[in-house]
Amino acid sequence: MQNNLLLTIYGITLPLFSGNQVLHADNDQRPNILCIVCEDISPYLGCYGDPVAVTPNLDNFSKEAIRYTGMYSTMGVSAPSRAALITGMYPTSIGANNMRTTQKKSKPEGIAPYEVVLPEGVKCFTEYLREAGYYCTNNAKTDYQFASPLTAWDEQGVTAHWKNAPEKMPFFSIFNLNVTHEFQIMERSGLPLSVNPNDITLPPYYPDDPVIRHDMAVMYSNITEMDKQFQVLLDELENTDKWDNTIVIFYSDNGGPLPRQKREIYESGTLVPFMIRFPDRYNAGTTDTDLHMFIDIPATILSLAGVPVPDHMHGSPFLGKQKGEKRKYVFGARDRLDTFYDKQGCVRDARFRYIRNYMPSQSDYLPIISRSPMPLMRRLEELHAAGKLNPDQEKWFQSPRPEAELYDLSADPHELNNLANNPRYTAKIRELSLAFDQWVTDYNEHWKLTEKELINRFWPGGVQPVVDQPVVSVKNGTATLTCSTPGASIAYQINGKGIHEDHWHLYTKPFPVKKNDKITTIGTRAGYKNSSLQAEADELLMEWVETLLSYQVVHADTSLNGGLMCPACARIHGRCGDAVLPLMYAAEKTSNAKYIQAAKRLMKWMENMRQPDGSWMNDVNVSDWNGTTVFAAIALYEALHHYGYLLDDSTRNVWNQQLLSAGEFILQNDFIYSRRREGMRNMNVNYSASATYALYAIGKKFNRNDFVRKANQIASDLKGYFTEKDFFLFGEGPEIWEKTRNGCFPVDLGYNVEESLPNMMHYAEMAGDHELKELLLKSMDTHLAFMLPDGAWDNSWGTRSFKWTYWGGRTSDGFMGGYAIPDAGEHPEYYEAIRRNISLLKEATHNGLLYGGMHYKTAGMKPCIHHTFGHAKALASFLSLPVATPPRVLLPRDKEYGVKYFKDINTWLVSEDDWRATITGFDAEYKVKGTHPMGGALSMLWHKKTGPVFAATMNKFSMIEAPNMQSYLQENKMPGTPRVELLENGVMYSNLDDLHAEINDHQKGDAHIFSISTHLVNSEQAYSSFGNSVVEITYTFYAGNILIRCKGDKSLAGKGIKLVLPVISDPEEKVQRTGNELSIKKQNCSLILKSNSILQIAPTDPNGRIFNPVPGFSFIPVVIEPGPDGEMEVTITVEK
Repeated sequence: MQNNLLLTIYGITLPLFSGNQVLHADNDQRPNILCIVCEDISPYLGCYGDPVAVTPNLDNFSKEAIRYTGMYSTMGVSAPSRAALITGMYPTSIGANNMRTTQKKSKPEGIAPYEVVLPEGVKCFTEYLREAGYYCTNNAKTDYQFASPLTAWDEQGVTAHWKNAPEKMPFFSIFNLNVTHEFQIMERSGLPLSVNPNDITLPPYYPDDPVIRHDMAVMYSNITEMDKQFQVLLDELENTDKWDNTIVIFYSDNGGPLPRQKREIYESGTLVPFMIRFPDRYNAGTTDTDLHMFIDIPATILSLAGVPVPDHMHGSPFLGKQKGEKRKYVFGARDRLDTFYDKQGCVRDARFRYIRNYMPSQSDYLPIISRSPMPLMRRLEELHAAGKLNPDQEKWFQSPRPEAELYDLSADPHELNNLANNPRYTAKIRELSLAFDQWVTDYNEHWKLTEKELINRFWPGGVQPVVDQPVVSVKNGTATLTCSTPGASIAYQINGKGIHEDHWHLYTKPFPVKKNDKITTIGTRAGYKNSSLQAEADELLMEWVETLLSYQVVHADTSLNGGLMCPACARIHGRCGDAVLPLMYAAEKTSNAKYIQAAKRLMKWMENMRQPDGSWMNDVNVSDWNGTTVFAAIALYEALHHYGYLLDDSTRNVWNQQLLSAGEFILQNDFIYSRRREGMRNMNVNYSASATYALYAIGKKFNRNDFVRKANQIASDLKGYFTEKDFFLFGEGPEIWEKTRNGCFPVDLGYNVEESLPNMMHYAEMAGDHELKELLLKSMDTHLAFMLPDGAWDNSWGTRSFKWTYWGGRTSDGFMGGYAIPDAGEHPEYYEAIRRNISLLKEATHNGLLYGGMHYKTAGMKPCIHHTFGHAKALASFLSLPVATPPRVLLPRDKEYGVKYFKDINTWLVSEDDWRATITGFDAEYKVKGTHPMGGALSMLWHKKTGPVFAATMNKFSMIEAPNMQSYLQENKMPGTPRVELLENGVMYSNLDDLHAEINDHQKGDAHIFSISTHLVNSEQAYSSFGNSVVEITYTFYAGNILIRCKGDKSLAGKGIKLVLPVISDPEEKVQRTGNELSIKKQNCSLILKSNSILQIAPTDPNGRIFNPVPGFSFIPVVIEPGPDGEMEVTITVEK
């Protein structure tokens, strides 16, 4: 019955479904379409007459297919060709003519990665198929010169498959076979050959040389392997009931993989095999000799599917009801190839090819880096340098080359005899030259632009445009989606899924919804950044991952090979194994095996850290601590859980065994919860908090109920570790059984938000622990109150703020994953926090690495790689979660609420006008003193226009955790917290370490006033020789200004007391100081300090600043000495 239906639908002479009939037919009457695409081959197949090729499967396939002998790629290289294949438009017409625009590597100086922005209304042709009811999959290449829009495919990646299409839904599927790619000539050179090198007939542009014969034999052998892979895909389909309704297409993405083939616009670089088989054997075994181009393929596929061909397509269908006229000419071009610019264009008719060289001063040969290791390439270069090539072989190296070339393909198939100066061909040259000029005029406006001009047209000012967030409107049970970005498409999910989990519908028309349905939307447009937060995260993560690869060591010594070398610390950090998760994420996203290889090499290096008990050491010969195994285990678990299917069985088994052994270590060693080995949770809580997730996840993966029970026990105990009023998680310090004088337990915001709370949230979600989840939500809300409007975490007061960086924690892992778990509809503020923090992380990223603070780069500090791989792990964890697109909302500190007091940490937050401030009397100490300010310190001051003005540092800098901190070698050292200070015998006495300060706040009219009564002590809380003299400090917030007034009692008069204000200022900012006034020119305003006495500047580094690595700011050390009345006073304002 199905075959009869096909026969009635197909015309007598045209293999198609009638356009009008199909548009209104049931989906199961439409043909499925399977494209099997190989890479980098000319027609080196037996069915194309090649006497050497061993391709029995494709040869048999050709007997049931139409074999095309005139199919040409638009360019001789893959990415521009794929741009044509996905749009049906000339790459030169849309600005996609330069090779690999999106990659960071292999570009000329001054050209950054960018994406081609398609003209408004131009979509990937698969969107038209999806709109018509097709299920579209791509396994797995998408290098179109722009990121593949989410709306282009129902599935894309190494698991994408037509088998996943719903029943009775027609499919369009592409499978890419890369075994014939150029780099496989090098990769597979040592494998057995399927052909005898001596049997090969060499093209005349190659000398007869054993090296050249061998590489050509490797090429043929790779084609044989591709032939086998082709048949596997064919058999898979033939064994289903879909075979009798599926059109199968085979082709290559460009010409051959060898020098003088790939990248060229000769026949050898642009002529490709193309075959198409119809279920009813239409024209089986015949040959089509007409001229066709890649731009015709999308139009033809649409025609075969019964989908109207859009007017913007340059191609014309050569099959189907919409079949166009035969081509008289095919066109091609060549532009930038990696780091080298060239510009060639060509036109070919049935017999002749005309080439125009716009840069005749250079040769066709270019020293392309990616093919330079190929033995054949090296041999050609050697023979050229030695003058041992004959004229035909030397032609490729010829410089200068002629401005015009003409070849008679019937007599000269290898294009070696240029007829351009032969008067017999004047008419033909004129004909083809005019045709070429007309093509340039009609289609190639963008081709006239330089690449920099193209980039500026696509991304004005170098900034990628962003699609506006779609708007959802629901009325009478029907949802309508709109997007204000011209040319945008919309992807959507209902209740977190499309046809299945991870699938996104393409919005085509309003659709019915139920009352409580949750609709998630993402706006897309080719070349634009999509509207989702995930797009921001992915962009940053891929930048980090690509740079991490450049720091992966390649060395014969296993103690080095595969590790990530730190450019700041000149060693390999033991926790770099955390990068296994982002590497595996990148492998799935890009379908690029290099990331899998990098992950495998990294985990092999981690064996240097591995102990017999299953743990990993924190560092080699630097630290004996192996408690960080819990974090390494989480990274490895998530890598295996989400991406383990990408691995070969052997590697997966090894990693699973390592993960299980790590779980055994965590289970059996209670000391992981305590450095003092005194039982669980007697020290830093981040370990036990994270162990809940690690043990539970590993237990579930390996069916280990003892792991699960232990995780549940730890989680149950931890419910008692939230403060009673504000729900801070405590335990980051040794004294957890009694409150301090000010009623505090040891709390550290950095470790809480970037390790403990996220990992506990993962556990609570997996275990269904609703009681714990409610506690966590309350705690997360409390901690979120400390995020500054620019996305920074204000940990200026925490017990472990000695590892504080403005954007987060120095060795912790980022908060994104945990904060993205709760329902985004109920907690859009969590997603807003993630968005802002990612923006801040981008600001602190330079040359692909995350720097340890906002001023590290301008201060000349190198980036510790620990920051990058740690937070890459966090972003990868976030990106593995379901996508949500809640609306933008305000964060707590965006609002002007006056003053909030957090009793459990004896700390006040101020939000007045454009100022945000933190004043702290938090007196819980860490295992060493001086790690954070107390004593009524103004530990954070931030302004909407200037950003941070003050940010606390350690009271006395020391390498408390040397393996996890960056060295501080500058000559001038000084705490960065505002303070009243007295120096005696080289020892600093200040209010910062005072455990007995009294802090009171009150409002007087419109002013908020903080009055602090404090004492000057050193880091050990000892008084100077002047005893416990009292110092009064007031902070007054009024009318957009801040007044700081300080005065010591009479015993301190004349003893050198002073007010020190380390004002944050990038070394590149201009500073003016006149008498009692200091002005710092910011981007759009000036920060002004005015004092009642002369403003002095303490000694600085040559750049006029002192740099403090925690939290990573440079500052101007302003000093104010007492006036005649003994007072020290300063007013801080911001002016335009």
